[in-house]
Amino acid sequence: MRILVLLTILVGFVSCDYSAVENSLCGKRLSDVKGFVGKYKWNLGDGQKLPVRVVRIKRGVYGLKSSNSNDLLEYKTCKIGRNFIAEQLVTSDDGNFFQVLDLKITRSSTILKSFTFEPEDLTDAGILFEYAEDNIEGEKVSVMVIDNSHINARDLLKLRSNTTSRNPFFIQLDR
Repeated sequence: MRILVLLTILVGFVSCDYSAVENSLCGKRLSDVKGFVGKYKWNLGDGQKLPVRVVRIKRGVYGLKSSNSNDLLEYKTCKIGRNFIAEQLVTSDDGNFFQVLDLKITRSSTILKSFTFEPEDLTDAGILFEYAEDNIEGEKVSVMVIDNSHINARDLLKLRSNTTSRNPFFIQLDR
């Protein structure tokens, strides 16, 4: 049931593959990400670009705000191995989850892309997870919630999928 609630919450943005973990990967190891703060145009993917800005709230905590300063999203950031991670807390009546996003910054854009995992890889590693697929308004959506209480963050990230068969959720912010 809780995965369906998460699915409903996340689908408000885009239909594709989402991954979430039950426990924060960053924990208290928050770190700032050079170049993340700034003014952007959020590429909504349908030709629309929404003016937004990323502001630093405190060490390792950033807010995505609309042009009229409305809070849109909040991310906690950290570095795990060579990866900069952005986590978004998703709260539901059934519990809290953290959407885990790979954070890549270039001169022209910032991309936050959901990590994806293959169910078989997690099963082989003995990692528990819940997985659901559905069609919402004609779009295939999948959500995986991973119980990461028995694996460290670095080892979990080694299990991420690099296959092109997945369509990960992403946010593209153009400078």
